[in-house]
Amino acid sequence: MSKASDEVAEFQVSAKAARPFGLTHREREFAFFYIKYGDITKAMLEAGYAKTTTTVKGNSMLRRPAVAAFIKQQLEKRYNEEMMGPAEIQARLAWVGRVDPGKVHNEDGSYKKMSEMDEATRFCIRSWEDEMRFDADGAPPTMTRKVKLADPVPALRLLAQINQLISPDSHQLNIFVNLDSRLDAANQRRAAAEAQIEKDKIVSEQ
Repeated sequence: MSKASDEVAEFQVSAKAARPFGLTHREREFAFFYIKYGDITKAMLEAGYAKTTTTVKGNSMLRRPAVAAFIKQQLEKRYNEEMMGPAEIQARLAWVGRVDPGKVHNEDGSYKKMSEMDEATRFCIRSWEDEMRFDADGAPPTMTRKVKLADPVPALRLLAQINQLISPDSHQLNIFVNLDSRLDAANQRRAAAEAQIEKDKIVSEQ
């Protein structure tokens, strides 16, 4: 499908969504291109208005209640569709926390192509740089690739805070969290509380 046909299909979807707002064809065109480009002048020109009238008429178009309401609805819809929910945020933090440098390499030690990596590994790449080196006169150049991966520790710290393994104001993370010791400490606190209750009960009975 060509770019032009893609745009026609997108406009048809937009026009269908605009029906409840009662927009004219020109208003629908302006709204469609304004949402697409975020630029009044460009939206007016794409909608077929003369260049000399784009600013005044464009601002006037945006003040029309039905046009403004439709644009607001569509922008909010896009925002909600693109916004990450808690589950996705934690999943992406987990990707970084589990980052495996071995997944960017082939068996011979060379770097894989982006298309050969899984989504989680690609997400963890912070930078990718190729450098051509000339080691000797007349010798063919060699290509050196440098890949920098995201640091997993900040991601682990955030996940630990989300799951209440450490306090929100903690600046250090012990990744070897000893859950047995935490359980023992909880049992000791409970035993101490029960002993205090029994002690208070004996005192009250005397």
